[in-house]
Amino acid sequence: GFKGKGSDEWYTPDSVFAWLGVERTKLHDPFPRHGEGGLTAAWPGLTWLNPPYSIIDAVVRRAAKEPDWVFIAWCRMETKWAQLLMKSCDAMLFPTQRVKFIDGRETLEVTEIVDGIPVTREVENPGWMKPGKTPGAPSMLAARGDGVRLLRHASNHGHGTMLYSGL
Repeated sequence: GFKGKGSDEWYTPDSVFAWLGVERTKLHDPFPRHGEGGLTAAWPGLTWLNPPYSIIDAVVRRAAKEPDWVFIAWCRMETKWAQLLMKSCDAMLFPTQRVKFIDGRETLEVTEIVDGIPVTREVENPGWMKPGKTPGAPSMLAARGDGVRLLRHASNHGHGTMLYSGL
């Protein structure tokens, strides 16, 4: 997921998998709960990558060495990781709508002023496991190998514009 508001706990909504024409459970996800474990684990078969943004550079470097994946991230074309992602993929999809990622943060930090002093405490997140607000940036999907067919499916069904790498 993307690093929104100090957290890596943002997950892909089911609507994205519907666009791609695949069930979430049919894809290997090395980052089901965000953390660094997926960097060293095997990536068997077609791999779904919605990586923690705190380690996105390392995930892109790892993906560059793997044969079959689909990667979703904010469309930040100017970043080093996005430049490597574009060089490593066979195709990209730019969705027709912004993806409202699922907020996986169970608690939020809230700062209040008490007697003129800022006091920070954790509270239960009322938006836990619900779609977030419309994000401030669009998303992009990139694919390599067998993942390209999923982007093609989304493009053929009007969910985005697909570009092939040509490298």
